[in-house]
Amino acid sequence: MKEKQPTNRDLANTLDLIAESIVVFANDTQKRFDAIDKRFLGIESTMVTKDFLEDKFAELRGDTTLLTCKEDRKVMALVDMLHRKKVLTKVEAKSIAGVGPFADLFTVTRGRLEA
Repeated sequence: MKEKQPTNRDLANTLDLIAESIVVFANDTQKRFDAIDKRFLGIESTMVTKDFLEDKFAELRGDTTLLTCKEDRKVMALVDMLHRKKVLTKVEAKSIAGVGPFADLFTVTRGRLEA
């Protein structure tokens, strides 16, 4: 038995169904991409840049250095006070003054620590 050959109308109907399916698929895909674009815009608006982070880290480092220097000055003032009250010897005061991040800023002269 011979199979029936599709007519031009059958082929046109099949092509129309395929075209409709492609259009529906394309519309759904476009909606998903639009949703993704909106999400990326939200992410981009809250994202920080490398330059921003570098600036903030530089500020933090400066603040930390300043605070450390202030604390170091307080410690040196305490060492000076203890040295003047003869609790610490000159050698001990020099030894303490030689330690720390800002050791080169302080010297012991005439029985006193000087910045």
